[in-house]
Amino acid sequence: MYFNNLLPVVALLSVHISSSLALPTTIAEEPHQIEARAAGSVADPHLLNIDCNGVEEVCEAQCLAIHCFNSPAIMQYNSGVKKANFIASGAKALFSSGKVRMDKKGVAIPPGHPTYTSAEETSNESATEGGKGCLLVPVSVAHNLAEGKQYQTQLQANKVAQMQYFKKKYTGLSTNTPYCNAYMKNVNDKAVCTGSKSRDDPMNFIYRKTSKKNGNAYVFHKMKYPTDKWTKNGL
Repeated sequence: MYFNNLLPVVALLSVHISSSLALPTTIAEEPHQIEARAAGSVADPHLLNIDCNGVEEVCEAQCLAIHCFNSPAIMQYNSGVKKANFIASGAKALFSSGKVRMDKKGVAIPPGHPTYTSAEETSNESATEGGKGCLLVPVSVAHNLAEGKQYQTQLQANKVAQMQYFKKKYTGLSTNTPYCNAYMKNVNDKAVCTGSKSRDDPMNFIYRKTSKKNGNAYVFHKMKYPTDKWTKNGL
């Protein structure tokens, strides 16, 4: 009786000890996915995220130029041409030079936005594609500076090196950004570029510097869709 009762206990202990001595089971872990950094080439440009909330008219100027007038969406970063491009584009004091001088140049500010006295260079001045031929749109000075800070921050965050390529991705869009909405949704759908426009629509205020002069002031050409297109050499 004694041994008969003891046998089940011994068997149970044996199973317990065997289980304790067994090698631990390893669970295979999923490998960490490391997001590949863009090569910075034309085929694989760095993607710069631009939040349009609060700087809507600046984003709209850029999207209008890209979507409707063939301005380059992919640009080559070149900090060495920044100062020369700023002069060549005609952006310096273009919309803040007084009405008489603006009339001589053939440019105007949206009547509903009298504070839009800064010229947005829709092809960045620190890009090879900036400068001569760049399309200009009047925007708020403060908003132009704010978008410019985002641009610089994104260049640094993405480690965009000299002569590498980048492209902007516009976020924070709304009903106030129809050109960016259309561009981000479908680059081939140009419906937003056509039809009647409101008095203050940027389509009515997009210009390109020409080589012609009115007195000592350069004349600017008002772009017209669909006949006019961006070209590096301008007019």
